[in-house]
Amino acid sequence: MALGDRGRAGSPPEMDLPAETAGIAARAEAIRQAAALPGAEPRLLLDAALTEVEAALAALRAAAGRDRPGSGPGPDPRPAARALRAVFQQAPIPLLVLGRDGVIRRANLAAAELIGAGPGYPTGKHVTALIDPPDRPAVQSGLAAACRSDAGSDLCCGLLAGHGIVRADLAFQLIQVRGEDDQILAAVTGIADRSPAGGTARSSDARASAARSGPAGDAGGGMAVQARRLDLMLAVGRLLLDNLESTAAVLVQRLARLLADHLAAWVLVDLPGPDGLRRACVAGPDSEDSVALGERAMEVGPVPGSVPAQVAESGDPVLLADAEDVGLLGLTGDETPLLLALRGTCVLSAPVPADDGAGLGALTLVRAAGAGRLGLTDLAVTEEIARQLGQALVLQRAARRRHAVVTELQDSVLPRQLPAVPGVQSAAAHLAPTRGIAVSGDFYDVYPMRDGWGLAIGDVCGRDRGTAAVTAAARHTIRVLAHRSADPASVLRGANDLLLAQAFDATFVTATTARLTWRDERLRVVLASAGHPGPVLVGSDGRVRPVVGGGVPLGVFAPSDLEIVRHRVELAPGDLLFFCTDGVTDARGAGPASFGDQLADRLAALAGLPPGELVAGLRQSLLEFCGDELIDSASMLVIQAAEPPA
Repeated sequence: MALGDRGRAGSPPEMDLPAETAGIAARAEAIRQAAALPGAEPRLLLDAALTEVEAALAALRAAAGRDRPGSGPGPDPRPAARALRAVFQQAPIPLLVLGRDGVIRRANLAAAELIGAGPGYPTGKHVTALIDPPDRPAVQSGLAAACRSDAGSDLCCGLLAGHGIVRADLAFQLIQVRGEDDQILAAVTGIADRSPAGGTARSSDARASAARSGPAGDAGGGMAVQARRLDLMLAVGRLLLDNLESTAAVLVQRLARLLADHLAAWVLVDLPGPDGLRRACVAGPDSEDSVALGERAMEVGPVPGSVPAQVAESGDPVLLADAEDVGLLGLTGDETPLLLALRGTCVLSAPVPADDGAGLGALTLVRAAGAGRLGLTDLAVTEEIARQLGQALVLQRAARRRHAVVTELQDSVLPRQLPAVPGVQSAAAHLAPTRGIAVSGDFYDVYPMRDGWGLAIGDVCGRDRGTAAVTAAARHTIRVLAHRSADPASVLRGANDLLLAQAFDATFVTATTARLTWRDERLRVVLASAGHPGPVLVGSDGRVRPVVGGGVPLGVFAPSDLEIVRHRVELAPGDLLFFCTDGVTDARGAGPASFGDQLADRLAALAGLPPGELVAGLRQSLLEFCGDELIDSASMLVIQAAEPPA
């Protein structure tokens, strides 16, 4: 028999309230004990429990009637009221006392156990906050019907239990007590549990599982739960470190996918942009409709007044274990609340900090009822993940700025295009280090001189902005001095004097300069080296002959102690000279050998190719040799004698 089918018992003219309440308490305890016995008949016990509830209501009316003015002296009703409250709390069926507006005023222990929280947790919430979103309109209608009639109302709906949704028979009954506001008694009169996977389970097992979850859905703190949270934090740390050099969009997408898989929730990431907060990424469960729902969530965005927008504005996290306002995430294009579209009942949002003035973002989790509530521990974990995400994004922005500086400085020391030299073909290539972002110390240049053309290639010791300043100074100094002197050795000595005068901190420069002139249909190359690897001569017939380099680096010794190595080489049409920095010769592969040990053989295999193709082939060989891992920057410069100019 449902609660709404039962009439309201009247009050006996002369009721012994203490004796009546004591009897109710004793019978309720007996019902509770019987419910725990194997083979107990739930329907019979339920009917008995409802009978005792009716008796308690009658006692309440009697107590209220005797307390009216003019009703005469009577026994003190306070002990009876306390006893009735005890009966309410110990009743074996879940009971909720609501106001006519549907706000929960009181919940007994059985109700708290069913929803997986303490007795005080539901108080102050609207009853629909504990109902599966699709069933909330029906519950609202049932509540309104109970307010209009003494007969009450009954319905079956999805109830948000501690670890999922249970199908429950819910009965509403209006309670009218003279001198007090009307109240609604909501009783769960039957349960057919449904697990998150869609199967059924015994209600007693589900309630026990919910009780272990604690307030707001924290799963107790067991070792298995703690291990899963630790695994998640380690996975997040690895992901952020591995993606620091990727784009912000890739980093955020991968993090959202990881959280969606680990936390069984929709993940919304909102970040500050030029025009305010914007939705950067949405990730959800692996299901057929996940892509379409994700697109709808991206279209909604963090609208003003939504939870993500409030969190980003205030910097304070928000946890709504049972969300009452279905519009708290905004509306989709067809005016459907996004929270309903995602089937969400639990919302957690944490601020994503940024310490560079870019503003705050928000990391928001939305969990459906079947996956259980997010709790305070989940909030703490999400706050830490949001903090780490903010730090990673700041580091990414700093890395992009450093990369822009590196690119700008690199452009100042490496010409984008080599000038055309009469009777000479040339090509060059530069490979930056693959480990981290470092300012390269390599430079090369080709420039006109008073009588012919000149070239320079060099390397500066160091990888910071000071190194870039020395690199730019060395390159431009050599170019200026080469206009004044036709002797490459004199050019290097002048560069050494300038570097010593500037007193750069613990920095030295290795360099090779050359002067190119045509004589007797041969390209004459006068070389000067200051601690730099010598070039390699590759004949048109494929023969390879290294040219010895050496000397003393610039910026270390006084002019009297500076040693410059000189050479003179003549190139017939088709011959070429290959110049490089030590990033090429010192590159290491899997074995103990360096690339310099194989350089002559590699060049011989590429002999006969034009300079551009030779440089491209050697570049590919270098990357294959070192497995695409370059510790130092590597630069190459090739000149080839063509036909003598007229």
